[in-house]
Amino acid sequence: MNKKRTELEKDAAMQRKKKMFLCIILCLHSQHCYIHFISTEGEKLGYVFYSTVTEFSNCLTILTNLLTIIFSILFDRWLKQSL
Repeated sequence: MNKKRTELEKDAAMQRKKKMFLCIILCLHSQHCYIHFISTEGEKLGYVFYSTVTEFSNCLTILTNLLTIIFSILFDRWLKQSL
């Protein structure tokens, strides 16, 4: 029982990561945040279109956070090299 529950939780976490990653990529190419995901039921390809302001702003927030992390890592490396 616990093993099955753990697998379900891991699968749900993986789905969230896939959605976030695809959201970030597609935000770069579009003015709306389009999230594509594969549903676990029936292995069907599903498309969810989030074009509301809230979802779009959430996507931009994720993108901004990701860029902040990347630039902080690059700045940290640059700082270490210059010392």
